[in-house]
Amino acid sequence: MKAGNASPETAKPASFPVNPSKLIGVGDEMLIDQSFLRSFPEIGLKVLRAPRPELFRDLFIGKYTIRYFINVDEIFILRMWHEKEIEKDL
Repeated sequence: MKAGNASPETAKPASFPVNPSKLIGVGDEMLIDQSFLRSFPEIGLKVLRAPRPELFRDLFIGKYTIRYFINVDEIFILRMWHEKEIEKDL
């Protein structure tokens, strides 16, 4: 699984209305949870269909899902999506 393959030109636009004022609160919540993630990297749910489920995790923050990869002492955020997006289409 590779991270960062999508470019702004190929990214799919959101299919739901975006409220910019809510994005600030969501961003703050994600920053807090990501710092928590550094302390407890295995808190997310294993991605069972991943090649190595113990290394790929999903963390649910409000209406968003963050998929990340645990690599020894580093965590790589692979992607993030809103609950209204269909994961298989990402």
